[in-house]
Amino acid sequence: MDALTFLQGGGEMGALTRAYDWNNHPLGSPDTWPQSLLTTVSIILNSRFPMFLWWGSDHYQFYNDAYRPSMGAEGKHPTALGQKGADCWPEIWAIIHPLMQQVLDGGESTWQEDSLIPIYRNGQLEDVYWTFSYSAVRGDTGHVAGILVVCSETTRSVQSFQQLQHSEQRFRNLIRQATIGIAVLTGPEMHITIVNDAYGRLIGRTVEELQDQSLLEIIPDIPLIFQQQLERVRTTGEPSFLYQQHFEVMSKGRKIGGYVNVNYEPYRDADGTIIGVMALCQDVTSQVVNSSKLAEMKLANASYAQRLEIALEAAQLGSFEFDLHTGEVICNEQCRIHLGLPPANKYYQWEMAEILDQADRAEKAAAWQKAVMEKDIYSAEYQVKQPDGSIRYVITSGNTMCDEAGQPAKMVGVTIDITEQKLFTQRLSTLVSERTAELQRSNDDLLQFAHITSHDLKEPVRKVKVWSSRLQEDTTSHLSDNGRFYLQKVQSATDRIQLMIDGILAYSSASASEQAITEVDLNQVIRHIREDMEILIHDKHATIHTSPLPVIQGAAILLYQVFYNLVYNSLKFSKKDTPPVITIEAVEKTEQEKKWLSVTVTDNGIGFEPEYNTKIFIAFARLNSKDAYEGTGLGLALCQRVVRRHGGSITASGMPGKGAAFHLLLPVTQDNNKLQHL
Repeated sequence: MDALTFLQGGGEMGALTRAYDWNNHPLGSPDTWPQSLLTTVSIILNSRFPMFLWWGSDHYQFYNDAYRPSMGAEGKHPTALGQKGADCWPEIWAIIHPLMQQVLDGGESTWQEDSLIPIYRNGQLEDVYWTFSYSAVRGDTGHVAGILVVCSETTRSVQSFQQLQHSEQRFRNLIRQATIGIAVLTGPEMHITIVNDAYGRLIGRTVEELQDQSLLEIIPDIPLIFQQQLERVRTTGEPSFLYQQHFEVMSKGRKIGGYVNVNYEPYRDADGTIIGVMALCQDVTSQVVNSSKLAEMKLANASYAQRLEIALEAAQLGSFEFDLHTGEVICNEQCRIHLGLPPANKYYQWEMAEILDQADRAEKAAAWQKAVMEKDIYSAEYQVKQPDGSIRYVITSGNTMCDEAGQPAKMVGVTIDITEQKLFTQRLSTLVSERTAELQRSNDDLLQFAHITSHDLKEPVRKVKVWSSRLQEDTTSHLSDNGRFYLQKVQSATDRIQLMIDGILAYSSASASEQAITEVDLNQVIRHIREDMEILIHDKHATIHTSPLPVIQGAAILLYQVFYNLVYNSLKFSKKDTPPVITIEAVEKTEQEKKWLSVTVTDNGIGFEPEYNTKIFIAFARLNSKDAYEGTGLGLALCQRVVRRHGGSITASGMPGKGAAFHLLLPVTQDNNKLQHL
C-alpha cells in the first residue's frame, strides 16, 4: 500500500506532514518508513484527541491538530514537526526525559494527572498543567521504537479549582477572624461544616473538637430552645433571633454558660435549597451581668412600675403602650431611640406610620388587625430611618390587652434593636452568595471539561474497537487460540470503556432528575470490576471475597464507579509484600418501614489514621504523597457524592498497618424513581 495512503486526512497537521521534505530528513521518505510508524502516525493524525509521537533514538516528533493549540500562537509550531525532542523542549527536557526513559527501558506506560510542566509558548514561558500518558510503540521487529503521548491540557480546570480554593480560604478567614461566634450546621443531625474559635469558646470546645461533628452529639445537653429554633429555621427557612438568651452546657466535666444574642439564618446551596442553618452568636454575658448589677442598685427603693422600667433599661428593651381607641402611643426612652422618634410625652399612630418603613405595609397592617381581633400577639421586623439618615433594624412584639368588657383596648409590648446582627448577617450572606457563585462556575467548568474530554475520547476508542474487530474477522491472519482469547478481552474491555465514556458524557450534561434509574444487580457490577481489573488483580496476587449481593434500584454507571473506586483503592494502597485481601459483605435491613442495604468493603492494606475518617472524603484530599501513590484525590469524594445522590451514606474507618473499611448504607428502592439533587 502507498505510504501516502496512511498519511491522508488529518487537517492542517496532515497537510504539513505530507508536504514536509522527508527526503532530506534522517527518517527518510515515508516510502521507507516501517509499517509500525506509518500506522501510528495515521492514527494520530486522524484522532480528535490530543496525541504526540516521539520516534527513534533522537525522538523525532509528530503531532495532530488536536494537540496543536497546546503549543500556543507564537510557540514551537510548526518547527516541532520532525524536530528532535531535546531540541524542541529544552525547558522541560530534564522533567520529561526520565519518564520517556522509563518507557524505553521496560515498555511500562506512565500516567500523570494535573502535572505542572511549564512550556514556552505565546512568546513566553507559561505554567501549563497536563494530564498525560506515555506508552511504548513497538517497531516491526518488536522492540520499543517510539513513545506515544496521549494528553490533555488541564490548565483551565486546575486554575478554576485554585480560584475556588482561594475563595474558600477567603471565606474561612472571614469566619475565623470574626469576633462573633459563627457555625454552619447542615442536615437534621446538625453536622458542623464550618466553625470559628469564637463559637468554640462559648461552649468550651476547640475548633478541632467541633469540626465535622454533629452538634447534637458533641453537646447532648444543648438547651431545648436552641434545638427547637435550629430545627424550625432548617425546615421553614424563616430566620430566628434569640435575645440575651441564657445557656448552660457541660465541658470537660464542668458547667459553663452565659448569655448570648443568637441569629439563626437558613443556609442554602447553589440552587437555593436549604441544606442547613448558619448560627451567629454574640456573647453578651458581661453586658447582662453589668446591667443586672446596676439594676440591683436602683431596685432598693423602687416601686413595681419603676422596677419594671429598670429591668427594661438593663436589657436595652424599648416598651410601648398603644391605645386602640385614640391611637395614642406612650413609649419609654429606649423605644423612642429604637424608632428614631423626636422627644415627646406621647405620639399618635399616624406619626409613627410615617417614620416606619413602607415595606410590606399592607401585610403588617393585616397582621396587626388579626392580632387585635383575635386578642393575640403581634410581631414584626421594621427598618427605621433615623434622624441622621441611617437605617436601623428593630423587632417589635406586642400583646393585645382587653378592657372590662372583654374588648381589645390596648397593645402593650417591647422593641429590640437587632441592627448589628442584621448587618453582619447581610455581609456574611453576600460573601456566601459570592462563594456559591464561584463554586457553581468552577463546577460548570469542570463538568464542561469532563464532557469535552469524554467526547474526544470516543473516537480513539472507536478506532481500537473497529481495527480489533477487523483483525478478529480477518480469516487470513494466523492468530493462536491464546491470541484470539486476548483479542476477545480487548473487545470486551473496549465495550466497557465505551459504556463508561457514554456514562460520563451523560453525567456531565444531565441534571440529577435525568439520571436513568434501573434495577442494578450488584453481583454483576462486582463481576465486571473483576474483569476490568483482571491484570492488576493478577499482578498483585489479590483475592476478592464477596457475599451474595442483592438487586437494588439506582444509576448503574454511577454505582459501578463507587465499587470500582473502592476496590481500586484497596489494590492501590496494599502493603508492599502482602497480597491484598478484599472482602465485600452486604446485609439487608429495615428501618422506619424502608428497606436498606448495608455494604462493608474491607481490606488488609496500609490503612490510615482514625483522624482522617471524615477528611478522606474531601475532594482532592490526599493522605499519601503523589510520588508514592498516583491519583487525584477525587475517587472517594465521587463515591460520597454518588451514594448521597442515591439517598444513602458512606463512612470510613482505618488503622495504620491494619487496613481500611468503608461502610455504605444504600436504599433498596429510589423514591419517585429518581436520584436526589445535591
